[in-house]
Amino acid sequence: MPFRRSYDRLKLNLPATLIVNKNEQEQLTLKDLSARGVGVLVKYPLAVNQAVGIVITTSFFNAPVFKEAKVSWSKKVGEDVSLAGLDFGVDNTIELPPAAFGKTK
Repeated sequence: MPFRRSYDRLKLNLPATLIVNKNEQEQLTLKDLSARGVGVLVKYPLAVNQAVGIVITTSFFNAPVFKEAKVSWSKKVGEDVSLAGLDFGVDNTIELPPAAFGKTK
């Protein structure tokens, strides 16, 4: 039986900041966001299980949000373009307000 996500995913197209090696920062594009992780577009493939940080700034958070994550998958999709999934972990979820999904409550 295929794995099914238990968290709603929000489709986005926003800039975010990836932090690798504890202090190297680079811009990426946030493609989707859920309580448990993010899908991102980056310039090069990331190593599976690599520990990274991500800073997310959107209108539905009061302040930028930093989350530690692990790369769960990465796939090169073009010249200097890769997609990757970053997993926050089951004990490190992010609370998305209902308004992020267009819900009032």
